Order: sequence, then structure tokens, then C-alpha cells
Amino acid sequence: MTLEHTGWRKAIVDMDNKLPLILPGVMLGMILYTVGELVHWHGPHIFHTPTVHAISNEWLIWVFFAYLGMEISVSKLIRAGKFAGMATLGGVIVPPLIAYVLTHNWYIAAGAMATDVAFSLGAMKVITKGKAGVFALLGISLMILAVGDDMGGVAALAGIYAKPNMAWLTVEVLVLLIAFFAGERGVMNFRWRSVDDEGKPGKTNRIQWVIEINSPVFWVILGILNSFVLKFAGVEWILGGCLVFIFAPHNVKHKLIHLVEPVVPIVLFFFGMVNGAIDILDGGAWTWLTFGCVAGGMFGKQIGIFGGGLIGRWLSRGTKFGNVPTSQIYALALWGSCNGTVAIFFVAMAAKAGVITTEMAAQATLGYFLTVPLVYAQTFVFKATGLLKDVPEFQPEPDEAPLHEPEELAAT
Repeated sequence: MTLEHTGWRKAIVDMDNKLPLILPGVMLGMILYTVGELVHWHGPHIFHTPTVHAISNEWLIWVFFAYLGMEISVSKLIRAGKFAGMATLGGVIVPPLIAYVLTHNWYIAAGAMATDVAFSLGAMKVITKGKAGVFALLGISLMILAVGDDMGGVAALAGIYAKPNMAWLTVEVLVLLIAFFAGERGVMNFRWRSVDDEGKPGKTNRIQWVIEINSPVFWVILGILNSFVLKFAGVEWILGGCLVFIFAPHNVKHKLIHLVEPVVPIVLFFFGMVNGAIDILDGGAWTWLTFGCVAGGMFGKQIGIFGGGLIGRWLSRGTKFGNVPTSQIYALALWGSCNGTVAIFFVAMAAKAGVITTEMAAQATLGYFLTVPLVYAQTFVFKATGLLKDVPEFQPEPDEAPLHEPEELAAT
């Protein structure tokens, strides 16, 4: 049974599908802060207070990362295939390298590996207008690419800012093992061979213990507890819910996604407004570092995803993805080059850790944000010129469901 949104929940989800609310949030933050500096009104300076940053970049963003974990399925990432896998790998490796060459700062360059799911799918909708079947097969790859890139970003985030405590890291491993067996795995198999009266091996006995836990309350509590474990382990605690929900059963993910999906756009609107509070008329906001983030985040993505996609197509010979047109691979690279939430979050975390200055954070945030309108502009141009066209024969098989739907629902 598919859960449908109604009332204000439906209105927010529909609005975010048409235009991700983080975009107007960032723009509003820029406008308020820039106007405030022009007229010497210091009200917008509240966006840069420790309390507001803690609310926006820690407490509320926990919800976003938890939602990201719900959208990720280990089994589906493993089954993504060589085409989507290589495109994702290219999108994780190449952009940070290009961004580092231009910015000379790994903490900022790491943000270039992120792909914003909402912005990327929104760019695709410029062509598809939300119609079913249009670029459908490519859409599945784009979703896998976006969450795969963000998963790489989550792993990098956990590694870059970790101050490990080995005892608590051991506890974290145990928590994730519990999550795996209670969710993704769901069963434990036991096998033993009996021995007869003469001491000779008898028949093999098997027993399967179903330990899958389908209570959303259990998984929410486990996600919160895991955040405390990460805090004590010296790893960013905001990833606690994300890491647990990755392993949650599909039906639990489906219910929790339905619950938080309308909340996430509001969270990201506030996050965008806080981190977008930049004086764009200040010449110091437009530097080589800003360009480096644009080039690494957008052109680096397009180069990496396109190159990885070509390699993936070659490795997928004999399958449907082995015949994907080159124009379709570029479309995937173009739409996947929207940085956004995770990239900006990387910058915010670097500023919080004191490894970059607030001026550098403003420049990098502006650079990664600019990838979004630039990608949308390119999409409009390619749409007008007819360079991006749907290929009807490249459509998903009937059993290829969207990434966020439970497998058992997809089969009905």
C-alpha cells in the first residue's frame, strides 16, 4: 500500500518537487544579508551566531542526513550495475581533485564530491516535466548516482573530522552490526551436522532465525542512541541516524520517509537561509576560490560522471546499459553536477572546525551554490536546442522500482 500525502504535507512536497526549497532559502539569506550590509542593518547577523548555527547545522541537519540514510539501500547500491557504479565512482573521485588543484584546500574541495538529490532530479524535470517514462531508465541511474555520491560524502565527512576513541568505535561497530542483522540482513542461518550412534556424520540440519525488527519506533530510538555513540567515538554525531537507517527494513524506511519527507524541505530552507547569509556585493566573496568550487563542483562532476559513464557503458556490453547513447550519458553528468546541501554542509563543518576562515566559507558556499543555477541554465539551453532528447527504447523493466520504494511494494 502506497502512503499518500495530504493537506499541507502534500503542498510542501509538491512545492519542493517543482523547486527545492533550499534554493529560495539560500537566495533569501543572501538578499537579507546583502541588503542589511547596504543599509547598515545588523539583524541578519543573527544567522552567524553560534546558537543559530548549532540549530541549523547540527540539530536540524540531523533530520536531513537521517532522511538520506532512508533513501540509501546497501543492496540496491551493490546491484546498481557497472554503468551507475562507474559513473558514481567518477563523480566522487574527479571533482575533489579538480577543486583541490584550484583551491589548494582539501576541506573545501571535499564538498565537490556531493550531488544534491533534489536539485539533480529537479534539473531532470526541466526536460521531463514529471512525466512517467521520460528518461525513466536514466532517472534510476541519477538517483543511484546522487545517493551514492552523497554516501561517499558521508564517509569522507566521518573520516575527515573524526577524533577517534577506539573503545567507542568498537561500540559503534556493534550498533551497526545490530542494525544490519535486524534490518538489511533480517535473518541468521545456523547449520550443523548430527552424529549417529557409531560416531559417523549424519544429516545436515538447518535452522533460520528471523530477527528483522519492523518497528519504526525501534529504529528511531536506535538512530538517536547511535548519535550519542558517535559523539563519544569522536565522529560527527549528526550521522548517527543516517548510518542506522541505511540498514533499516524497506517497509520501515517507507513509513519513516512518509513521515519526514514534508519536514526535510523546511529544514533545508532554514539551512540554506543560514548558510546563504553572504554579502554578494562584497568583492571578497568573488575570488579564485569561488571559481574553484564552481569548476570542481560542476565541471569536475561532468567530467568525472561522463568519463565514468563511458567506462561503465563499455563494461556493461551485452546489457541495456551497454547501448546507452552518449547524449544520455552527458545528460546524467549534467544533472548530477548540481552540488548543494552536502557540499555546503562540508564548508560549514570546515568553518566550525576552524580549518578555514569565515571569509573562505562564504566564498566556497557561493561557489557550490552557483553550480545549481548554472546547471539549470545549461539544461534549458540543451532543451531549446534539442540536444537532449528522450530515447523511448531505453526504459526500465517493469520490476525496476524507484529507489525509495520498498521491494515488496514494487512487486505488487
